[in-house]
Amino acid sequence: MSKTRAKFLACMEFSLKRCEAQSFLNRIPATHAWQILRSWSHSWITSWRMHEVPRSVCIFGCVGESDSESHYLCCPFIWVNISHVTGCRPGYSVFERLALNQSSGDLLNLCVVCHAYHVIRSNSLVAVRSNLAAGRSGDNFSLWRRAAVGAFARYREVP
Repeated sequence: MSKTRAKFLACMEFSLKRCEAQSFLNRIPATHAWQILRSWSHSWITSWRMHEVPRSVCIFGCVGESDSESHYLCCPFIWVNISHVTGCRPGYSVFERLALNQSSGDLLNLCVVCHAYHVIRSNSLVAVRSNLAAGRSGDNFSLWRRAAVGAFARYREVP
């Protein structure tokens, strides 16, 4: 296959995937679509993405882990406990957790996790940093759980 043909096929495949994603996002409420797009575009407001100095560590106290979206998509504190909030079993892979399979349970989990993280980040950052400095990461988990329950009330109506 020629390079030109390979590029053409790659562009066609990308266009088809983009159309599928656009169609999917058009079928769900705008509040859901915003959280999904924020996650798919790797746009969580984390200290690593914002290049904050000093960069924070995981707000749940995961040793050696950063305050980054890539960590939170795998963070055991979040994904072991999300089903207690939403009633939906979380996916095992990042592909599932990003709702790329377009499953309503994964979509709900991602919306709640993303929204809850940003609620904590915007409303409780001083408390989060204080808890981490004092070794009370469990208090941060309590903040997350409250935010997740609030987010669940907002996002529970998944099409």
